[in-house]
Amino acid sequence: MGSEARPLTATRLRAAMNAAIASGKASAIPVPGHPGLRLRVRKGGTATWSWQGRIRGRRAADGAPVPPVVITIGNYPDIGIEEACEKALSARKQASEGKRPSLLLPTSKTWRHALKIHNGKVGARTGEEYLRVLSLHASKLADRELADITTEELLSAYERVRSKSPSQAKKLLDIFNAAQKVARALSADDDPRLYIDHVAKVAALTRIEIPQPRKGRALTGEQIPKWWGLLQAQDHTVTRDLVQLAFLTGLRRSELLELRWSEVDTTNGWLDLGDRVKSGKLFARPVGKAATRLLKTRRLANPAHCPWVFPSTKSKSGHVTDLRRVLNRIDNQMGRDVTLHDLRKTYNSRGRDVERKEDMEFLLGHAHHDVNTRHYTDRERPIIEGVAQRVEDRLLELANAKASPSAVGVRSD
Repeated sequence: MGSEARPLTATRLRAAMNAAIASGKASAIPVPGHPGLRLRVRKGGTATWSWQGRIRGRRAADGAPVPPVVITIGNYPDIGIEEACEKALSARKQASEGKRPSLLLPTSKTWRHALKIHNGKVGARTGEEYLRVLSLHASKLADRELADITTEELLSAYERVRSKSPSQAKKLLDIFNAAQKVARALSADDDPRLYIDHVAKVAALTRIEIPQPRKGRALTGEQIPKWWGLLQAQDHTVTRDLVQLAFLTGLRRSELLELRWSEVDTTNGWLDLGDRVKSGKLFARPVGKAATRLLKTRRLANPAHCPWVFPSTKSKSGHVTDLRRVLNRIDNQMGRDVTLHDLRKTYNSRGRDVERKEDMEFLLGHAHHDVNTRHYTDRERPIIEGVAQRVEDRLLELANAKASPSAVGVRSD
């Protein structure tokens, strides 16, 4: 007897997706044990779950069977394997009963369930963070119906978290508010308890002062030359090069600290971060000549067989995790703090001086919210490479870097 098909795990799914993308053709990945369920992978790397099957007893006027129906379940990784299988099973059951499958949202309106539905609108990592906050700080309320949760219970959970972390407490209220909106949309009987604004009541009782986000933290054209000069004077070359790459690329902190050589193509000047970005979607982008030269020099200076671009012998992870030594020195002489996120804002702000908003969003790995950009914009490689180079040239021009972009500020260890 033949062996049963192995279940589709996240690792096998990722391998199948990479193979499909490498082929350059759109393809469908079947899910063993779930007839009709497939993950359709497009040439651009985006993927959507769908289910296809026939409705029992349905026939055309001439008695012929009607064509199978195709139901779109949702995008991957917003919807994982387990949830897609559950929805496909529900669709098969409805079709076997002679009903047209409907993937309407479930009627359960617990805090956890409503939050999972809301998370379909945000990035995968953001959704994971929301569920982590809920499980960590409000586990007793997570599986309660939202309509049954009272202001007093929410207030108690909020104050308990607030004593340890005000930002986490604020996030707890945010995810309750988001889940409550979803529950209202799901409510068939318009339960009036779902329209009680518990968050506003908690805010009034505790006199919450919501911290305003820091704005204007990008370096100005006048500040960049001084900051750049101070950076070049630093003797801790690994950390200095990391901060310099942040300035030249606008990458996020985690994307830089955990950068591996397997993600770097120094021949063509590209970074392929896979799904390691905040949105959880596949992401690759070009870098300019100066950034490419920095990476080449870093590779020559690094220990042989080291997987990390910015290694450290002092951290358990094997890569740099602490940037305070270099950043604090620069901050003290600048008279203001400059974080890696401030450099990301600088990259975007100064890049917007010379390039379009849509191209800067692509280089920064931002999730696109408009349909046209998400589904109908396919950037050609030479064009986006030109955008990355012009942004880098603009930054180096502001830094008063006199040397050519391919030889600026790079020193070997």
